[in-house]
Amino acid sequence: MNFVWLNRNLNDNLNFSLKHIASGVTETDTTNTIHFRQTSGIYSEYKNDNLSVSGNVYYQYGKNKTGTNISAYLIDADVSYKISNLTSGIGVDYLSGNNKIGTDLKTDNLFDVLYGSRHQYFGYMDYFRNFPSHTNQGGLADYYFYLDYKFSKSLSVRNIGHCFRLAQTNPTTPSDKNLGFENDLVLKYKFEDWGTLESGYAFIVPAESLKTMQGVPNEKLQQFFFLQLTITPTLFKQ
Repeated sequence: MNFVWLNRNLNDNLNFSLKHIASGVTETDTTNTIHFRQTSGIYSEYKNDNLSVSGNVYYQYGKNKTGTNISAYLIDADVSYKISNLTSGIGVDYLSGNNKIGTDLKTDNLFDVLYGSRHQYFGYMDYFRNFPSHTNQGGLADYYFYLDYKFSKSLSVRNIGHCFRLAQTNPTTPSDKNLGFENDLVLKYKFEDWGTLESGYAFIVPAESLKTMQGVPNEKLQQFFFLQLTITPTLFKQ
């Protein structure tokens, strides 16, 4: 992996970044031919007292692991506004996908998030971690909204709703792009500088397309609850 990152703070409220990653993989574990996937993009963020706006656009080119040419993109945008202790926001993450597969695939249009986090951005239920298999190479569009409320400096709650859709359909996906709705609710309590207690509840209402692609076995509500204790002690201080 080779990368270049440039960042410029245009003023106290606006910053701008440029990033390029060259990620190479061999065709197999026993061959030395390396194919490089090139990813270039820009990221910008604007903040003032109440308004926060961020967005990024990335384009991928080069060759995938099998040597097929790549032409894929990612678009992300997020807008939030804070009123007193309440912050509300909306956003979209869009990863392009393939409308052809197999021998008909001449150019790979499925965006690869490379080493990026799946759990943080595409729902805590983790239905979308491996995009080639979990979307049948169709890519993903995540339209989301959220509410954050701070009860105090130590106690806060966050609710995020996700509307998932396929970016593209192909012969292995259902014709309906709708994948369903997920809701994630997280309560966080920072009881000391060195410790945080976090609990969350998430559920997903899968559409028939998601059930078909991922083999959701039954009609019961898919839900998840977690309780997490994070301790970050200071071992040495000078």
